[in-house]
Amino acid sequence: MIPVQQLVVGDGKDGRPYGDCTRACVASIFELPIDQVPNFAAAAPRDPAAIARAAGRR
Repeated sequence: MIPVQQLVVGDGKDGRPYGDCTRACVASIFELPIDQVPNFAAAAPRDPAAIARAAGRR
């Protein structure tokens, strides 16, 4: 595992973007650059299966 810092901080409220802490965690676990992992919260905020589908493509 390699540490990856999140790039976006936010909660999607008041016009702010959704943060990408989940994306940073997945990038760390799979040892990928963060730009190779989708921002799950922004792309599909109510889709918990998005991570499983993305992992299946690896």
